Amino acid sequence: MPLPMGMGTGAGGMDMGGPGNANTWRKVEIPGPDDYEPPEAFRKALLEGMKDPVPEIYRQQVRRYYEELVK
Repeated sequence: MPLPMGMGTGAGGMDMGGPGNANTWRKVEIPGPDDYEPPEAFRKALLEGMKDPVPEIYRQQVRRYYEELVK
């Protein structure tokens, strides 16, 4: 039978675990920026978008936008 709302949780409504909620802690490797290669479709869409004409007043902002995307 389900418990009423607010029951079955610890302080602040946090689930305190239980059967099926094993809290496992393990170290994971966080990849660096050079470890990721975007999908080919994303790269093609990005390159195509860079070909679109841009009004002169926005050219520098658009350039910085694309530079940040490829970082």
